[in-house]
Amino acid sequence: KVRGVELTDDTYAPERAVRAIVEAYAQASQEVVRIRPEELGVKEIGHFGAFTSRFESTLWKQLGDWLLEDS
Repeated sequence: KVRGVELTDDTYAPERAVRAIVEAYAQASQEVVRIRPEELGVKEIGHFGAFTSRFESTLWKQLGDWLLEDS
């Protein structure tokens, strides 16, 4: 299964880019998850901001839980 994560304020990897990467895996089941900063209670996330520790208990947890779903 391939999951793309689209952060709505990410100008480095906008929706079109995320979908193109996911669709490159034509034989896999595909999903694109759209995350808005306000859903996490912040004004902005951005491409590189997603990797900062301020998202450890929100974004990181959400993505980590998905990775462990079928383990």
